[in-house]
Amino acid sequence: MKFGKAASYLLSPVAFALLAFALLMATANNYGIFTDELYLYACAQHLAFGYVDQPPFIAWVTRFSLVFGKSLFVLRFFPALAGAGTVLLAAAIARALGGKRFAAVLASLSILCGSAFWIMFGYVSMNAYDIFFITLVSYLFILVLQKGTMLLWILLGIAVGLGLNTKLTMLVFSFGLFAGLLLTSRRRLLLTRYPYIAAAIALAMFIPHLVWQAANGWPTLEFIRMAGEKNLNLPVTTLILQLAVAANLFLFPIWVTGLWILFRRAGRLSVRPLAIAAVVFFAIYLANP
Repeated sequence: MKFGKAASYLLSPVAFALLAFALLMATANNYGIFTDELYLYACAQHLAFGYVDQPPFIAWVTRFSLVFGKSLFVLRFFPALAGAGTVLLAAAIARALGGKRFAAVLASLSILCGSAFWIMFGYVSMNAYDIFFITLVSYLFILVLQKGTMLLWILLGIAVGLGLNTKLTMLVFSFGLFAGLLLTSRRRLLLTRYPYIAAAIALAMFIPHLVWQAANGWPTLEFIRMAGEKNLNLPVTTLILQLAVAANLFLFPIWVTGLWILFRRAGRLSVRPLAIAAVVFFAIYLANP
C-alpha cells in the first residue's frame, strides 16, 4: 500500500488524537492537584527501582517532566500524550485487523467517547501509561501473529518490559497472551525461539524492580494483600455494569461485538489468541476484584 493511501486512513484518527491532547491540556489547570499526584510527585523526588505500591516507571517519567517546570500543565502533559497515543493505536489496530477508513475512525471515536478516557488521561497516575502500553502490546501482538519477524518480537518484548515497569497489570495481560497462544493453533509459535527472546527482553527490563523488591522484603505483595482486604466485594454483574458505564453504555455493544468477531475471524487475519487473552485478563480480575 502506498504511503499516501495508508496515511489517509490515519488522517481522522490523528485529528482526533490532537483534539484529545489539546482538550486535556486546555483543562489541565481547571482542577487542583489530586492527592495521588502529590504522592507521585514525592516519589519523583526520591527515584528508585521500585516503591511499595508500584514499579518505577511513573516516578521516573514524572521526574523527567519536572525538568520543564513545576505546574499542573507540566505534570499532566505526558499522561495526555499517552491518551493521544492510545487513540492512534486504536485506529492502527483496526487497520491491522483489515478495517477500512470507517473502522479506524470508529475505533478512535470509541476510545474518545468513553468517560474513562477523560478521567484516566486527565491526571498523573499509573493508569494512563498502563492503558497505553497494554494497547501498544495488543497492536504489536497482532503484527507478530500476522508477520512474526524478529524485529516485531523484539519490539513486543520492549513494550511488555515497559508495561511491567509501569503496573503489574501487564503481568496478567502477558499471561493472557501466553494462554491465547497455548490454546490455539498458534501454539506452534511457542516452538520457535522468538517468544522466548521477547520474554527475556521483558524480564531483563523488569529485573531491577525484582531486585528492589527482594532487597526490601517484597513489600508490594503485602500491599496487594492488604488492598484486597479493603476492596468492596461486588457481584460480577455489578462490576461488568461498571465497566460498561466506564466504556460508555452506548458504545459497550461495539466492544462486545468486536470481541466476538475476534473469536470468529479466520485465515490470515485471525487473532483469536488476542481474544482469548482479553477473556482471560478480565476473568482474572473479575474473579479477584
